[in-house]
Amino acid sequence: FLSKDDYLDISSFITFTLSSSGAFGSASNELLIISPNGTETFFDDEEIKIQWVALGTSEETVDLYYSTSSDSSTYRKSLDSCKQTTNWQSIASGLTSVTDTNSYSWPLSSLTFDDSLKIRIKAVYSNGEACDINGYYVNIKKRALGRGFTFSRKQKNTGFLR
Repeated sequence: FLSKDDYLDISSFITFTLSSSGAFGSASNELLIISPNGTETFFDDEEIKIQWVALGTSEETVDLYYSTSSDSSTYRKSLDSCKQTTNWQSIASGLTSVTDTNSYSWPLSSLTFDDSLKIRIKAVYSNGEACDINGYYVNIKKRALGRGFTFSRKQKNTGFLR
């Protein structure tokens, strides 16, 4: 047992050695969607500028997809997230990607929906080696139907012609 008068004196030297093959080698192939990241709102007559960064040395092309699914397993980040499922619809495929920031303008007029839509976006190397899914849902809404028109109040019928 130790009492309040006891003490322990440790004198030691510790040597740490760090070994990393990635410190001086090339980065592994990776894709990172930087825009849109989620919670943004766009209208059906606009374009979304999808931006991604390609890291590594891959010369693969990039395919872009969107999903309206509310199934959370569609968006799990895992080794399987690069596999194509029926929940993902093609935006564009075979896009040339360079080791830097890349972009693609997606016209939303091609989408069919009633009032509003929540989507997620995924970028995938064509060989399935790397992928990324944007952070959260992007909102897409229809523009107000009365755009360009002015509406006036209906006057109360008094029975007299004016």
